[in-house]
Amino acid sequence: MNLTINYKNIYELFSNSSFILDKSTINFVKEINANIPNSFGVYIFYKNSKNYENIIYIGKAGVITTSGDKKSQGLQKRLTNIRDNKPANIYYKNIFDFLNLDEIVIEYFETKQRYIPTFVEASLIQEYFFLNNKLPVLNKSF
Repeated sequence: MNLTINYKNIYELFSNSSFILDKSTINFVKEINANIPNSFGVYIFYKNSKNYENIIYIGKAGVITTSGDKKSQGLQKRLTNIRDNKPANIYYKNIFDFLNLDEIVIEYFETKQRYIPTFVEASLIQEYFFLNNKLPVLNKSF
């Protein structure tokens, strides 16, 4: 098993897709529910276009218990839950306003059973930190 996860090989290891949230979207939760599966994985927010330099957030959905069972929420649920003590629709509107964005590209990777989402997320955040000496702007801490 390959335990090296980075921004380049993640595309080879996991199925992925992306979609765009537009600033004019009225119901972000509805858009996310229509475009994101509720499987375990990691996700990346990009400002305006999908380029490494435009990463603004790296997150994960799902945890593994000591027995190896999946627990907690999948991608869809994670992306539509309350965030920063705000309903998801307000949270996303605030991101657009705070960063003066036209679009947010949400890319997600469905992690396989043998990969713990937290490990994949940590690997991507570590790589970002190593290259930039900081976290993505919306990752408050890690």
